[in-house]
Formats: sequence, structure tokens, C-alpha cells
Amino acid sequence: MVNQEWSLFRVFSITSLWWMILFCLGGIALYTIPFTNTFSNYALEQESTLPTWVKRWGNFDGGAYIIISERGYKGVGLLQAYFPVYPLVIGAVAAAISHFIPQTTVGLRNFQFIFSLSFSFVCSVFFFYILNKYLALKYELQQRKDIFISFLFFPTAFFLHAIYTEALFLLLLIFCLYSYKKGWWLRLMGALILLTATRIVGIFMIPALGFDFYLSKTHSFRLWDKLNTFSKHFWQFTAISCGIFGLLSYMLYLYLTFGDPLYFFHVQSSFGAGRQQNLVPFLQVCWRYLKILWTARPFDWKYFAYVQEFVTTGVMLIFLLFGTIKKKAFKLSYAELAFSFGAFFLPTLTGNFSSMSRYVIVCLPIFFILGQIFSQHKTVKIGYIVVCSVLSFINIMLFIQGHWVA
Repeated sequence: MVNQEWSLFRVFSITSLWWMILFCLGGIALYTIPFTNTFSNYALEQESTLPTWVKRWGNFDGGAYIIISERGYKGVGLLQAYFPVYPLVIGAVAAAISHFIPQTTVGLRNFQFIFSLSFSFVCSVFFFYILNKYLALKYELQQRKDIFISFLFFPTAFFLHAIYTEALFLLLLIFCLYSYKKGWWLRLMGALILLTATRIVGIFMIPALGFDFYLSKTHSFRLWDKLNTFSKHFWQFTAISCGIFGLLSYMLYLYLTFGDPLYFFHVQSSFGAGRQQNLVPFLQVCWRYLKILWTARPFDWKYFAYVQEFVTTGVMLIFLLFGTIKKKAFKLSYAELAFSFGAFFLPTLTGNFSSMSRYVIVCLPIFFILGQIFSQHKTVKIGYIVVCSVLSFINIMLFIQGHWVA
């Protein structure tokens, strides 16, 4: 429909350049503010002899995934909140080539950091490659370029560079959308299973695709027409529904091992940051943050994180609502929007906006909207690049030096 797709080599080159810039910024960050050990898995980094500017990209959640890849979920607290696909890949590769690794703690730890970062890099390359192919189905070349700019400069996009699930999850997410658009139902089913076993919000892709597919096949709300639509497209609906087996498999494991299929949720309150097991309405969380911002002192980096979480949540919600109203103008699908709303609101139900500035990365329609706005308003694009470049460096600086960002 729209030509001029980018080659895999071109996407590889762009991603490589982006990663080199992030490595450089991470190296500069080492000389900014003092390092503060605010996460429990710092000891893992000390076991590695890799340069600091490399292994610091495993801060915070990175250490948790490495521990799971080594020991599984038994005997370690709180790690059940992390879903299994990412650490399973790391653990499986480490086991497969363990006889090539020096049989020392240092050798194993170095390999785990290098492979984990390499895996995130490969996932990033293929995410951007498939994203471009997906965008080429409905957007012109300049719009696609601006969408990439809006994403690459986003203040927390650097998490694709870290030992986090962001790159893998986004790869699976965009592959699901692309497979759905192409009618690759078997591939879609496999990707959905992996998606729901990578992060809990992946579950929203199932009703999102089901709803989008149903609307595309019928415009009648009569019961007989509904049943007729389901019977005619039984295989397609089955392929979409089977995606839930990723989540169910992890829940079954938690039930057999810990006696609680929802253990990944029930450990949330133990993480602190005001997270609760009881579901908290969105407006109540907003009120909590307003009180925090009004009363919390001093104005330090922790306060900066609170402000960023609150502002990002509000602004991104406005974009999602605006995109829903202007759905046709921005060429957004029901599947994209429905998934994004689910992925946006679910984390807030624990009673806070912690990590929301990172979680909103998966809400791709936000970047589709921004890219199209940039194509029409160059001044807005320049302002976005300048502001987000500053915020990106601040966040990288905080992340590398052990301060909580998202």
C-alpha cells in the first residue's frame, strides 16, 4: 500500500548507532552524580569483571532476571512478579553453551551480562524492523520516520537497551499486530502465547484483537449474526483465544509450586512504593500523587521521579483519549487502542504510578500520533527532541548511578 520499506541492514545500522549513543551517555553518566546502591541485586554486578559502563545496564530488574535464569523461582522472594520468558531464554542459552564458558563465577556472570544485552539488542533490531513493515501498511515514509523519532527520543526508551523485558515484549507485541494484519493465524497464536508469558499486560492483546476482528467481519448486533460470525471464523477466534495459554502456564506453575496461581500479583505489595493488593481506582491514585507532590520534600531526584511519573501518566492518557476521538484521522485500529488502554490502566490499579513512565512505552498509538503531528508541525518536533533529549540523559544518569527511574 505504501512503499519504501527499510531493509533489515538499514534498521540494524540505525539501532546500532542508537545503542552506541546510549552506551556513550551511560559512560558519561558515571561522572555525574554519586552512585547510590538502592537495589538488592547489586552484588551480581560486583561478580563481573566487565567495564562498569557495560554492566550498569543490568541495574534494578536486570539482576532479578539473571537470578531467575540461574535458580528459577524457588528459594527467592518477590521474583515471582517477573514473568518467565525473558529469564528462560537467558538461562537456556547459558546452559546450552556452559561448557564453553570458564567454570568460574566471573566467567559465567560476564557471559550472562553480555548475552542479556545482546539479546535485548537483537530484539530491538527486529522490533524496529517489523514496526517499519507494520507502519508501511498505512503511513507514508516521512510519517514513519517521525514515528521512529518520537519513540527513540522518548525519555524512557533507553530501557530497550537494558536487561529488561521491554525489547522482547515490544518485538512480540508488534509481531502480533503484524501477523494479525497479514492473517498469519498460527504465527499470531504462538506470538500471543509468548506475549502473555512475558508480561501480564500482554493478556489485553487477546480481547483487543478479538474485538477488532469481530468488528471487521460484522456490522450487525443481532444474536444470529453474532453466532454466524463466530462459526464462520472459528479458527481465527480460536487462534486469538489460545494466546491465554502463556499466562495460564505460568499460573499453573505458581499453583503447583507455591499453591497460589496469582502469586505474581500477591507479591506486589511487598515491593513497597505504596503498592497494594486491593485494586485502587485511577482517580484515587491521582489524588494520592497530588498530595505527594504538594507535601513531599526535599526537591531531590526522588521527587523528580514522582513528578515524571505523574506528568507522563497524565499526558499519555490525554494522547490515548485524543487518539480514540480522532481514530480515523490518525489511522489507528481498535486493537491498538484497546490494548493500550488495558496496558495503561492495569499498573495503576496497585495504587501508584510507579514505573508508568516506562510502562507507557508499549502504548504504541501514542507514538503513531506524535509522528503524524511532527510531520505537520516541525517546531513541535524540534521542541520534543530538545526536551526529551535532556530528560533522557537525566533518566540514564539516574538509572546508571543507582537511582530509581521507572
